[in-house]
Amino acid sequence: MANPNVRPHLEFYPHDSGETLEHAYEGNRWKNEIDSHLLSPMIRQNDRDFFIYEPTLLNDGHVYLPTRWFKRGELFFAKAWRMRPIVNDIEGGFWEICVNW
Repeated sequence: MANPNVRPHLEFYPHDSGETLEHAYEGNRWKNEIDSHLLSPMIRQNDRDFFIYEPTLLNDGHVYLPTRWFKRGELFFAKAWRMRPIVNDIEGGFWEICVNW
C-alpha cells in the first residue's frame, strides 16, 4: 500500500455493479456474505470518519447503525439498521435497533 504506483489499483470495499461482474470485489460474497469485520471498517467523508457498528446521525435527523460499506460507482453506501430512541421512566433512555424497517 505504500507504493504510490500500486495503491491506486487496489480496492478495499465491495462494489455493487448490478449484473456486471468483472472483478472479485464486485461479487455478492464480498458485499453480503463476508464477515463485515474482515472488510474495511471505516470510510472518510468530508474529513469525518464513519465506522461500522457506531451510530451515525444523518442530515435528516435519523440515526442508523452501519454494518458494512460498499461502493456504487465512486459513491459510498452503507448497509445499516435504523435506530430509534426509547424513553422509559423506570430505566431511562436507550436506543432500539429496527432491523426490519
